[in-house]
Amino acid sequence: MRRLYLPFILVPLAVTVLLLLTNLSVLADQGECEVRAVNLIGAWVDAGASKDEPFEFTAADGETKCQGTFAEDILPLFTQENVWAPNTPACKSCHFAVDKNSAHELDLSSYEGIMTGADSLSNPDNPVKIVVPGDWKNSKLRSRLRDNRMPPGMPFDVTEANRDGPVVKAGKDQAEVRAVNLIGAWVDAGAPKDEPFTFVGEDGKEHQATFQEDVLRLFTEDNIWAKNTASCKSCHFAVDKNSAHELDLSSYEGIMTGADSLSNPDNPVKIVVPGDWKNSKLRSRLRDNRMPPGMPFDVTEANRDGPVVHAGRRVSATPQAVETKPAESQEKPAAPEAVKPAEAPGSRLSELPVVVGGTGLVVLALGLAIWAVTRHKTTA
Repeated sequence: MRRLYLPFILVPLAVTVLLLLTNLSVLADQGECEVRAVNLIGAWVDAGASKDEPFEFTAADGETKCQGTFAEDILPLFTQENVWAPNTPACKSCHFAVDKNSAHELDLSSYEGIMTGADSLSNPDNPVKIVVPGDWKNSKLRSRLRDNRMPPGMPFDVTEANRDGPVVKAGKDQAEVRAVNLIGAWVDAGAPKDEPFTFVGEDGKEHQATFQEDVLRLFTEDNIWAKNTASCKSCHFAVDKNSAHELDLSSYEGIMTGADSLSNPDNPVKIVVPGDWKNSKLRSRLRDNRMPPGMPFDVTEANRDGPVVHAGRRVSATPQAVETKPAESQEKPAAPEAVKPAEAPGSRLSELPVVVGGTGLVVLALGLAIWAVTRHKTTA
């Protein structure tokens, strides 16, 4: 009779061994270097965004030199779920083909799709290039992966119906207009401080407004962008080291000064380009949701460059062994001690050993429990 109970032990044991062996084979394919996901992509782009040639990158410790490839280390960041954060979909789940049914007609499932860019069917002569080979800093993909949409609390809307902000009233006749469009009209008019400017309202007609009465309040009033959103000036209140990005959104002078003017006085980040709204950084921060959907907002920006992932193979242990120019996106490397792979939910497969091992033990324990109960009833 005891032989009848052997399956309760052997089957769970076999399942456990199989899962652990599978786990080990997967772990063997993991990269050897810890690096922030955005910095890894940045190194690939700055190296020329090659499809087949390996590229060099610096690990999160700021010293170890590593090599990676697009197919093994970059593409999985776009094709795997939960890489960026828990419960985040794969990028390709929304951007799956150069097709009208794919978000922004964008394909993030292949090298060719990534290099083609967005909106290539709607605008074949001038698609939106998301990667500029050799220039990560000016690649649109960088800002979509790094920059939270402002202000914090703006809900993600896959239809992008709220992309240009709420409808507000502006001008003496209190015409209705989308908030982002109103700011855009002001910037395109030269960003005047006192002179009135013309905007087109939701009714399709032209109206006049001023910065002081109609634009400034969009930065200084609570709940104007969405319910339970703080005013912009609550975080960006002065050209001061304690103000987020040393940015002052409470005055005309502060807005025109831009960000990080104390840290980099010779080259502050201009958020407004008078006469050119399309290329003003303020526009993208107000309009573009950070990708992928579900990325948590972190006011400390600790997660700005994504999770720590494993990638590539070590080239050397010291920077002297291989002379490479660090990618600009790695200007502030995070020490691996600060974020352990097992603590970074987006780390590629970092939690797999615990999950698989735990599953095997649970299966084995259940099998033993069933065997024990069945044997007790038999002997009773």
